[in-house]
Amino acid sequence: MAAFPTVGRVVLVAVALVIAGCVTPVEKAEAPVLTKASIQERRLSKLPSGDVRGFPVTEVVWVHDSGSDVLPVFLAGTPGRRSRGLTGVSSLGEVAGMVFKWPETSVGSFWMKDTLIPLEIAFIDAEGVVFAVFEMEPCLEEPCPTYKPGGPYHLAFEWRAGTLAVSVGDVIHLEDTSR
Repeated sequence: MAAFPTVGRVVLVAVALVIAGCVTPVEKAEAPVLTKASIQERRLSKLPSGDVRGFPVTEVVWVHDSGSDVLPVFLAGTPGRRSRGLTGVSSLGEVAGMVFKWPETSVGSFWMKDTLIPLEIAFIDAEGVVFAVFEMEPCLEEPCPTYKPGGPYHLAFEWRAGTLAVSVGDVIHLEDTSR
């Protein structure tokens, strides 16, 4: 009986050595070199893309009475993206909203068909001045109300209702940083 505990210890030590031989030591990774481009890329990579896959992210400069802000936004600059907009989107994450851009001025209206979150929209003329702002409620069944500013616009900017205080007379410029 005295030999059994010794054999058990030998087996236990052998198993421990086998397991230890299977473990790969962890190597320290080198710290990445940070550049302005890599910092921007890292910041943009943290933005959500689940509901807005395929939309590039860019920035707008919003000039208002209290100063100015630079806001990350999704860009809807093609007919397909403008048509889709924020339909079906349940969260904007860290992105302020979506900017709709036309190559020339537009006079069309917006609606909230199948849009899940309450939004506000600002219509912006060719000089970058906001001339109309509307609050828009989600609409899951037709007929849905339409929102038309009553004049030509070059950009339209949508954001989650209640998060920004964009007003008529503010200036919004689209930055050329899309990815």
